[in-house]
Amino acid sequence: MHRPKTMTDYIEIVKQAIFEVEDLRAAAEWGADDGEGVGFEFTDPLTALLRQLVEQLSMNTHSFGGDDLELMSIVRTNARQIPFKGLFDIINQTHRLGLDV
Repeated sequence: MHRPKTMTDYIEIVKQAIFEVEDLRAAAEWGADDGEGVGFEFTDPLTALLRQLVEQLSMNTHSFGGDDLELMSIVRTNARQIPFKGLFDIINQTHRLGLDV
């Protein structure tokens, strides 16, 4: 997957990540019934940071470039539990390098 070319596409990728994290959370909660859902507490702060990013992007207040997004520390710490980590790599790469125009 390549960096998005438009802000609309970037926002959609971030929204896709929100969907994936919420789906992961739901699966973990379902697994919690049989004791397997432990260890997915990171999904709430990750979702909050993604929603914050969507808001900044929508309001055109996000500053591209610089260091990794704050959410990447959560992603790296929990990478083994995130099957869609590549999606976060694209989100972060776009933040650091800008849109692919």
